[in-house]
Amino acid sequence: MRGRNFASAALTVAGGAVVGLAVMYHLLGWTVLVIESGGGCGGRYSPCPRGIGTAILLAFAFTVAGALLLQKAREATERLLRGHRFTAVVLAGAVLAVWPGWLGYQWLRGPHAELVWQAAADRPSSVRGVGNWGVDGAVVRGRTDGLTSYAVGDGAERWNLPAPARESVCRMSRGTADGTGLVGSGRHGKPCATVTAVDLETGRALWTERAGKGDPHRNYDAAAGLAVAGGLAVVAETGAGTEAVTALSLEDGSRAWSRKAGRGCSVSGVHASDSRVLVVSSCFDGHDYATDQDDERTADAAALDPRTGKQQWRAVLPVESTLENLSLLSADPAVLLVDEEDERGTAAVLALDDSGRTTATIPLAGRTESLSALPEWTTGFPARPVLRAVVHDGLFATAVTAPGDDEPYGVAAYLLADGRRVWGTEFEEPVRSLAVRGDELALVTGHEYGDRSLLHILEGRTGIRRDEGVVLRGAKLEGGAEHLPAGKGMHVFVNSDGTGDHRPALALR
Repeated sequence: MRGRNFASAALTVAGGAVVGLAVMYHLLGWTVLVIESGGGCGGRYSPCPRGIGTAILLAFAFTVAGALLLQKAREATERLLRGHRFTAVVLAGAVLAVWPGWLGYQWLRGPHAELVWQAAADRPSSVRGVGNWGVDGAVVRGRTDGLTSYAVGDGAERWNLPAPARESVCRMSRGTADGTGLVGSGRHGKPCATVTAVDLETGRALWTERAGKGDPHRNYDAAAGLAVAGGLAVVAETGAGTEAVTALSLEDGSRAWSRKAGRGCSVSGVHASDSRVLVVSSCFDGHDYATDQDDERTADAAALDPRTGKQQWRAVLPVESTLENLSLLSADPAVLLVDEEDERGTAAVLALDDSGRTTATIPLAGRTESLSALPEWTTGFPARPVLRAVVHDGLFATAVTAPGDDEPYGVAAYLLADGRRVWGTEFEEPVRSLAVRGDELALVTGHEYGDRSLLHILEGRTGIRRDEGVVLRGAKLEGGAEHLPAGKGMHVFVNSDGTGDHRPALALR
């Protein structure tokens, strides 16, 4: 008799536990569905929150199973447990199920990062982002009307530096050095020729200089005209008779050295490291009006000693037409993305060694995949055009698009020593950004107009995935958002258009 009573009581506890799980999974599942997906999900651009479909199915299964168990338990304990006693045992079972049920729910949901802070929307609504810097404990966002620094920990604004009167920010140095960054600005319809060095700790302008006369009709590259390294500001000066690369002291703006471009040549881009200033120049002999033909176009890359400006080496690039795209991805090692206007011209990533010899030529488009380093989005940062490719540990890693796909669903890495493809990793959703985090690569996947973004960590040398992907809960990221790993598990994202639902800056942990 005692054994039968024990079995009946256990059946009642089990029924209560299953009903408790049903209630818990219904509440959690439907609440998350409403909060994260507006009450509905499914399809390519609005996938359901991870694990919620399974959680809701389990909720219905637990509902049916719990009802059947309680019915049997009621019949078996009719004399043993009556009225409040039966209810109390059922509730005890439900309480016992809470902790294991929560653990199961967390397992279904998988790893995730929660929103820690997000900055207020940009105002006025006409401003747009130009570029960003990640510095110790802060992220500095450049927008057309000035610079703003946000504390990584809580998103508080540390300082604001307005652009000069009637001028707009139009270029920024790729990186920073000694706590200093360079920003370029210009008036409406005028060259982007004002260069300012900014103390990134205080937001104070250290000095301001003019960079050449400038040509208002020239297409300025906001990513290629400024660089900092080794205590120097390296500036591409432009304009008739002023085409040159000039190095200024980061401390006070005094001129260290200047090197003029050759006759008929213009400075297309500069990049710098502590050991090298990398300069790309484009040359044009002119137009033959008798035959209505353009004369020869050429381009070259040169490495300069940052202390003296003396040439270390020079390499002629395989270019014969106008450069449609040029990105200096790295100064040391020297890595360039070159894309000619001529559809049969050079369209490749070029790696050069310490003597200027080309060691790798990686085509932007091939039979098996196309490199998707440059975004197709209308949004993005003019001074940060390459957000889906990095140079790291002797490799060039980039998002890649397979034949038949219209977006990059993979990442591949190539050796700079010889251009060989050494690994490739595929994902379920398009790759939107790629960044270096120590010896690892951090990338974000998700559809541009989708509701979900995932953070993936890859082993840098092999491309092996560290995890299944961390869901970035509450993160609204535009297609051209920049990812700035901030350490201690914190990830900062910066949107170009921060005037609406996509906030200018946000952080997750």
